Amino acid sequence: MNETTHTTARKVLSGGVSLLASQGISMVLFFLAQRLILSELTKEQNGVLMSERRIVDLLMLAFVDFGMNSVVMRRAIDQPDRARAVLSSAAGLRLLLWLASFMLVVGYSLLADVHMIHVVIWATYLLITARTGLLRYNYELSARSQLAFGAPTIASVLDAICFAALMWWQQSELTPTVIMGSYLAASIPGFVMMVVVDRGRSIRWSWMEAAEMKTILREALPVFVAFGLLNLHDKIDVVLLTWLSTEVQVGIYGAAYVTLSPLTGTIPLAASMVMVPVIARYAASDMARCETFAVAGLRLLTASAAILSSVLTALAPLIIWLISKNRYADNVAEYVLFLWMPLPIFLLVYIQEVQVALGRQRRNLPIAILLAGGSLLAGAVLIPLFEAQHLAAFGAISARMIVTIAGAGVAVWVLRRVFPQRLQARTISALLIVGVGSAAIAVGSAMYLSSVWASVVAGGCSVALVFGTRLLTWADVQTVYAVVRSRTASQPA
Repeated sequence: MNETTHTTARKVLSGGVSLLASQGISMVLFFLAQRLILSELTKEQNGVLMSERRIVDLLMLAFVDFGMNSVVMRRAIDQPDRARAVLSSAAGLRLLLWLASFMLVVGYSLLADVHMIHVVIWATYLLITARTGLLRYNYELSARSQLAFGAPTIASVLDAICFAALMWWQQSELTPTVIMGSYLAASIPGFVMMVVVDRGRSIRWSWMEAAEMKTILREALPVFVAFGLLNLHDKIDVVLLTWLSTEVQVGIYGAAYVTLSPLTGTIPLAASMVMVPVIARYAASDMARCETFAVAGLRLLTASAAILSSVLTALAPLIIWLISKNRYADNVAEYVLFLWMPLPIFLLVYIQEVQVALGRQRRNLPIAILLAGGSLLAGAVLIPLFEAQHLAAFGAISARMIVTIAGAGVAVWVLRRVFPQRLQARTISALLIVGVGSAAIAVGSAMYLSSVWASVVAGGCSVALVFGTRLLTWADVQTVYAVVRSRTASQPA
């Protein structure tokens, strides 16, 4: 490994460790907060909370957060002398788009049976939170593009601390309105922190350029179509459940979703935040290194998802007890199925971010079309089918799983056309064997062994499959260890 690659790898690993550590802390705090929410709210109340949030998400995020982040980051890296104008113009464009979409969701609340106060609260939350990538993320882009993750990491943990504290403080009076308001209040300190840390160095209103806004919008338009379809895929299951079933079933789906969404959302996004700037940087100067980092990220994400899901499958009853005081004890099947969602989602999120970083965002369109169309069709068929047995939530999760696996398969095929040398048939076969084999062993172990032993056996077998198929090798472990050791050695005593 030469010096340049070694230095970049060290930055990637350092950034990855700090981000994953922060995500781990945030997930624990989020878990504790969700325990209070799910144990206090009835299934019907949780259904109202889930359905209203998802409808606002569907109407707003498609117009405001349509894959602009990677386009802006790539432009800032390619044109360092104009990075301030790029970042400032992106922030201004995002604010204008948010204002337009805000009027849309308010109009919707007047026509539909949705509380306007909930719409206003959640729309404002989406504007300033980092997790949706709207305004606050623009303040983080400058640091992330330089592989500096300190301030964004601290701000992310601050969000989780504030939200958990608010839930604990108000635990005896939780309602959908109180919970939505707490999400908003908890996101304000982190937003203020990022604005203060930036100190006008990367974003100022005076640096905004109408021409740059138009350029960003034009380059992001192919992503806009894909992202709109992906947003439809992500939200339509709850909307269909709301239309075709009861609030109880929406509540069951929502409980499984919010319990496990930190796994399906934060980890691949954290990995993308670390890897995408590196991939974007090398894409313009050294395609071989770009390919090495991109495929290495794919292999590591697949291995981590398979091992994580294997370990947690047998622990689903324990997770339900911890998160809801057994309010959802009769919904183990829904939780177990959701526990395997990380595997295809990790691949989908990561590969699509890589394509945008490479400037090949149009390649995401077939994936998005499949996901959106498949979700509509599968949900419309499976939700009513399972509703007859009062299992509409399981039907919605099954539809999501089937379509997501298909989308992940197409995404891997698309990436192989870009990186045929590194992403060979052997690697793809290893992905399949690890995914299918780990799932089969985990479910089988949970059926015949105690929870603890099933978790140990399934996790051990998944690790064996990862290394047995050479999805990861001992050389990969040695490389990571060497980077960690050299980073430690370079630290002042």
